[in-house]
Amino acid sequence: MAGTTPFIAMKYLPYLLIRLAKSPRAWKRLTITIGLAGFALAASPAWDALHTDPRIALSPRRGQRVTDSKGALYLQLPEYGNAAPTAPTDLPANLVNAVIAREDQRFMKHHGVDVLGILRALVADVRALKIKQGGSTVTMQLVEMTYNHPERSLIEKLQAKVFEVIMAVRIERAARAETKDKKKGKKLILARYLDLVPFGGNSTGIQKAAASTFGKPVKKLNLGESAYLAGLIRAPYANNVYRNEDNARAARDAVIKNMLKCGMITRQQAQDASFYAKKKPAPPRRKGDGFTWQAVEREIRTLQAEGLVSSALLAMEDLEIQMTVDPVLQDAILALLQNQLARIEAMPGFHADPDKPVNGAALVLNNRTGEVIACVGGRDFDLSEVNLALGIGGRGRPLASLIKVVDYASYLESSGHAIDFRLPNSPLSAAEAPGYAGLLSPREPMAEGTYPLWMGLKASSNRMACRVSLLAGNYHWSRLAREWGFIEGTARKDVSLFLGNCDVSPIRAAAAYSCIARGGSYVAPRFINRILVDGKEVYTAITTPRPVLSPRTCDEITKALREVLRTGTASSFGGAELARRYPLAGKTGTSENCTDAWFCGYSSAVTVVVWIGFPHGAKTIVANGSGGSLAFPVWKGIIEALGERRYIFGRLPELTARQLASARPGPTATQAPRSRPANPQGSRYVPLLPHVAGNR
Repeated sequence: MAGTTPFIAMKYLPYLLIRLAKSPRAWKRLTITIGLAGFALAASPAWDALHTDPRIALSPRRGQRVTDSKGALYLQLPEYGNAAPTAPTDLPANLVNAVIAREDQRFMKHHGVDVLGILRALVADVRALKIKQGGSTVTMQLVEMTYNHPERSLIEKLQAKVFEVIMAVRIERAARAETKDKKKGKKLILARYLDLVPFGGNSTGIQKAAASTFGKPVKKLNLGESAYLAGLIRAPYANNVYRNEDNARAARDAVIKNMLKCGMITRQQAQDASFYAKKKPAPPRRKGDGFTWQAVEREIRTLQAEGLVSSALLAMEDLEIQMTVDPVLQDAILALLQNQLARIEAMPGFHADPDKPVNGAALVLNNRTGEVIACVGGRDFDLSEVNLALGIGGRGRPLASLIKVVDYASYLESSGHAIDFRLPNSPLSAAEAPGYAGLLSPREPMAEGTYPLWMGLKASSNRMACRVSLLAGNYHWSRLAREWGFIEGTARKDVSLFLGNCDVSPIRAAAAYSCIARGGSYVAPRFINRILVDGKEVYTAITTPRPVLSPRTCDEITKALREVLRTGTASSFGGAELARRYPLAGKTGTSENCTDAWFCGYSSAVTVVVWIGFPHGAKTIVANGSGGSLAFPVWKGIIEALGERRYIFGRLPELTARQLASARPGPTATQAPRSRPANPQGSRYVPLLPHVAGNR
């Protein structure tokens, strides 16, 4: 239906235009409305651009730094950047021409904005009915890399483009004023642009790229080498000679072809152009796991979008961003994850494609503040620069049985029952799930009978999870899942959602479980504590809890989750022994055919989540694997590392002796009790979404 909308609009467009033509008042109103909307859209970024210093983009940023939770230097910005700014006079003519031919062929003629290029890109986009070409000049790209405007939505993209256009013109004027010459000003802009470009292989900036690939300074690059580096700008990973030599040569040849077309070189020079990369260099030493700055950048864009920090502020010379991360703990967790992944790869029957290895993520949250204490986004940043802890494209992987806290919490909250209330785990009937799709009798790990709710959650009963979700009702289930960011809107009627058939990132899973540990108030995770300029504080994070669950419901869920470690799905993998040492609660998650393995749990102080699997596609990790056998060993190691660092392990609610004695199953009920909430609108909650035959 959505695909036909443009055609319907085109069908009635002539009719609407005729009506507008016959009604001058309507036409005038439409014109005013469009004008006001356009002015409102452009006014804010235009104001920012006119009040932002363009010289910031022309000045080498050497004082910007990121510090850890203890205030120690974590990295200097840009990460892996040049030791000193590149002098415009060091740029050889071949490199200047190669970059211009690749990125902006009218660079030496326009004044920051190429109107012809924008119109050409607009025509291409209209023909393709999608954004195919951007029309950005080198100067506009410099603006984007320097001031880093958020571009998460179409409106933000349009606002960012307005900012780029105005700032590009101002930067061109500033460069010309600084050098007293248009051509020298252009080379200054190009030098600053090339200082910020990521060339892959942990090389940011043209000096790093030239040294690591060819072992020579920038001024000695020949034609073929310059063309190769220019070909890396748009695809530093795909066109890297150490990863794919054919792609590298094809990209080089494309640049040479453009240079020949623009009259920058002769046909003989084009034929003679070649490059010979040196032996693959050892990667530069990295402090941290490489994913941390990526996470901090994402949060900075959010702060910008919310108007809490400005683009100009973030481009200042003496900038300090104080993180919440403990790098020592993070390095220890990375080692734990890498060791476990190596053990998995050595298991009998394990198989993975060489270029798509098994991967994982781990994250530790401070329950009180929402601070991210550690975030390991994958086994190797050079292998994949996607931070898996934050999700792929904002989403994650199927949540499997971690979702069951939503199932049981929504039922407890809406019904008022305690965690020892009994329900059957018999197959669901169609009468219990009117209008619901999905398998009503998923695989069941427990013998048929009636059990207390805590037993169903501890043993990860699939049928009981579906039953409590149905009894809670779609309103309550959806509200809670939505509050935790698991879904958007109202969940569709599919019982597979109750078994975790929805994609959730590890950071969202950790935030949800941390909400339970906190007693029902949700706090958004964060990586930044403060931002300072010239030693003066310009931003301080504020913890703002949002009530989501009642403390009673959280205590009841915690009682059941403590049994997961003591006698449940994690007990035989070291959970029972760990639970004797520390008060802990948690839940395993294993998607169908073991394509994803999870463990998420908490102490009184912290929440820890571990995910292991293949980031793209549903591929079995190992036959008969589980969240307990694959993810829990890493989680256990993290808890022990926290214990060594003297993190607090306060008391957690637990089942009474009487409740534990209720574990014996009762007779199977022929029909499940019906106890839907009488007044869903009276709840403080709200809801989200998705098929698996059964999860553990």
